[in-house]
Amino acid sequence: MLVDLQSQLDAETKKGNLDGALAIRAEISRLKEPDKEIDGDDKLVIEAKKILTSSKWRIKVLGTPYKADWTFSADGTIVRKGDDNSEGKWSIENRGKSKVLRVSWGPDAGGDEFPFPLNATRLNGANFPSNQRTELTKLPNK
Repeated sequence: MLVDLQSQLDAETKKGNLDGALAIRAEISRLKEPDKEIDGDDKLVIEAKKILTSSKWRIKVLGTPYKADWTFSADGTIVRKGDDNSEGKWSIENRGKSKVLRVSWGPDAGGDEFPFPLNATRLNGANFPSNQRTELTKLPNK
């Protein structure tokens, strides 16, 4: 990745695009920082993103027959496949002194929340606004 960024930096510098070159240089510097520079909260978020984007997940609303498969993308989008295919957004948000994974399907469609810490294979949460309990299980990669 650093080699690609260095090539992009060289190209932007040759074109005279100083703003682009500065942005790429900042990204190179950020990537070269050792892990010990990242505080515990950031490490928790980085690990959560790796867990979520590593596989598909199956959501179940407990006590109902509802289930669907979710695919998290690193850009913060999520795709739901089931009886109600749709695309939404996911984020990791602060809630007081803790964090939650929040999935939103649109301004009027509600979503789901899962408290931290995130487990690598199963998450328990609730949907909103109805507050029904949900379970998210990691599916095996094929």
